[in-house]
Amino acid sequence: MADLERPVPGQSPEYGGMVLDGSSDIATNVYGDTIVVGVTGRLKGSSIFIRTGQKGNTTIRYNALTDAPTQPISLIPTTEEREGRSGTSAYLVVGVILAKEPLKFDTTRTGLPGQGRDNSKKEREHLAMTPDILRAVVPLTDHITNAADKYYVACNQTQQLCELRLTVQNAIFYFDELWANCPSIDVLDVKKRGPAIDLAVRQMAARDKTPPKRAMVNVGNRGDNNLRVSANANEANEILFDYAIFAKSGSDADLKVLVETLKRIEPTLSQKPSSAAVSKFYQPNSLTNEEAVEISDIAKNLLGAQCPAGLSPELVLCVHQSLLRTKLRGDLAYSNFLPFLKACSIEIHPRNQEDFIDSNVKVILEIMKIVSDTTPLASPPTLSSMNKDDMTLLLSAIRKAVIEARKYMIRSAEAMRSQHGGIADHTNLEELMTKIGKTVDVTTRKVLTEQVFAIHAEQWANVHIGTAKYLDKIIERLDRLVGA
Repeated sequence: MADLERPVPGQSPEYGGMVLDGSSDIATNVYGDTIVVGVTGRLKGSSIFIRTGQKGNTTIRYNALTDAPTQPISLIPTTEEREGRSGTSAYLVVGVILAKEPLKFDTTRTGLPGQGRDNSKKEREHLAMTPDILRAVVPLTDHITNAADKYYVACNQTQQLCELRLTVQNAIFYFDELWANCPSIDVLDVKKRGPAIDLAVRQMAARDKTPPKRAMVNVGNRGDNNLRVSANANEANEILFDYAIFAKSGSDADLKVLVETLKRIEPTLSQKPSSAAVSKFYQPNSLTNEEAVEISDIAKNLLGAQCPAGLSPELVLCVHQSLLRTKLRGDLAYSNFLPFLKACSIEIHPRNQEDFIDSNVKVILEIMKIVSDTTPLASPPTLSSMNKDDMTLLLSAIRKAVIEARKYMIRSAEAMRSQHGGIADHTNLEELMTKIGKTVDVTTRKVLTEQVFAIHAEQWANVHIGTAKYLDKIIERLDRLVGA
C-alpha cells in the first residue's frame, strides 16, 4: 500500500525548488563526467512512487537489452507516481542513467583511470541532453542510515507506474542538489567521491535528518559489549534449589534467601500488562472488536518497524479464539505476548481454516517455551530413601561435576577469544560491514573480515561466561547444602 502520509522531501525549499531552465540543470557522475538533464520543471529532491513486489525491493539487476524503454520516460512524474497507488512505495530520485549503455563512462571500461581519466573529461563539454535516460532512485528512510544505499532504476513503465531494477553507483549521473552537499568534486579524489555522494544521498533520503535514536551495537569494549548473548537463567530451578535447601534445614536464614529469590524473580515472572484489553486477552472470555483494535494498536506501537504487515484486529481475534478452543491460554507467558503476536502475524491469516490456525498456535507456543527456557514443574517430586549422609555424598559429587563444567566454560571462552585476537574500535557491526564492502585492498579486507569472526567468537565466549556465572549460583547453593 502506498504510504501517502509520508512527506515528499523535494517539497521543501531546502533543496532549491523547481528547475526553471532545463539547459542549466547538470548531473555529474563520480568520475566527473557531466550531462545536461534538460528538463524544465523538474522538482529538486523529489520522490516518486514505484511498484514493489510482495518482498519489497527487487534483486533483479538492470539489463539494457530487456529494460531499456522503446519510448522515452519523462523525468516529470505522472499523477500516479506523485500520488501513489496500491502496491507502491516512495523513492527519492537522485539522478539519471543512460538507458541503453549505463556503464559507458565507467573507468573500468574506458581504460583511462586516475589523472588521465580526469584530463580526458576536462577536454569535453557537457554531454548533450538525450531522451535516452532513466531515473536512478533510492528508498526513503525514517532516519539517516549507516549503511551505503542500494541504487535502483525506475523502468518498464506501464499504466503510468515504473518497476525497480538494481543498478550501481558508477552508472549514475547525480543531480546538482546532491553534489551541493559534498566537498567540491575538483578537490575530491575519485575514490572519495563515491562515499561522499553516498552520504549526501542517505541524508536527503531520510525524512528525519537527526541520527536514529536506537541502541548501537558497541564492539569496542569487551566489558560492555552489546553483542553479548546473555544466558537465560532458569528461574524455576533457582526457586527449587532454594526451597530444597530450606526444606532440608528449616532455618530462618535459608527461608530469608528463598524469599529474596522470589522477590528478585517476581517482576519477570509477572510482567502483567497495564492495558485492560491486553489483560482480557488472557481471560477465558471472548474479546470485543474494540478490545482487539486496542491490542493491535498497542502491539504495533511497541514493535515499531519490526511489526509484520499481518498484525491486525482480525488477527488478534482469530488467535485469541484459537487459544480458547485449544485451552492453551495458560501456556502464554506475559513476557511472550509481543513475540507471540508477531509470530502469529507472520504464520497465520484470519481466513485460514481453524485446524491450521490451532496447529500453528500450538507450534508457536512450544517455540516460545523453548526460547524462554522455562520448564514447568508438572510432576510431583519422587521421595528418596537416602539418609542424610548418603544425600550429602551425592550432592558433593554433583557439586564437583558442576565445578568442572564451570571450568570448561571458562576455558572455552578464553580459547575462543584468543583464536581471532582482540576486537578493534568499531562503532557498530554495520559500520564494520560497510568498511569491508568498500575496501579494495586485499590485506585490509582480510583484517576486517577477521574482525567479524572475532565478534562472533566474542558472542559465543559471552554465552559461556554467562553460563559459568549461572553455575556459580548453583555451586554456592550446593556449598550451603553440603556445608563445603
